[in-house]
Amino acid sequence: MRVTYRNKQPLREFLQASLATLDVTDEANFGRPGVIGAAGHRARLRERLLRTGPDSLADHEVLEMVLFLALPRRNAKPIARALVTRFGSYSPALTAPMSDLRSIEGLGESGAAALKIAQAATVRPTPAEVMYRPVLNNWDHLIG
Repeated sequence: MRVTYRNKQPLREFLQASLATLDVTDEANFGRPGVIGAAGHRARLRERLLRTGPDSLADHEVLEMVLFLALPRRNAKPIARALVTRFGSYSPALTAPMSDLRSIEGLGESGAAALKIAQAATVRPTPAEVMYRPVLNNWDHLIG
């Protein structure tokens, strides 16, 4: 079966011709040479995180990056923005009940689970940290 485009040109030839004329080295438009679309957006967010640290990202961008892991082929930005709109910021979105998370359009079980694992990672100390932490490490804490 041959799929054709409007002008009866085979779709494969049409796409090849279109891609041949696309300038993917224009960094002003695409961020990185050869990376376009969602992959380029994700790469730019990842680079900014690594270059300037997590404080350089807005709440919806951090949520979006958490969702990248669970939704590798979906646009996570509208879901992340909906989470911030609904819950106000990053932390309340992570701690929201599953029923509230599931009410967000586009956020399924995988996305909600990714948010819950991020929540668990932020509040779960390792046993070694707790075991070797001094109970009183400051004279003012003892007296106060």
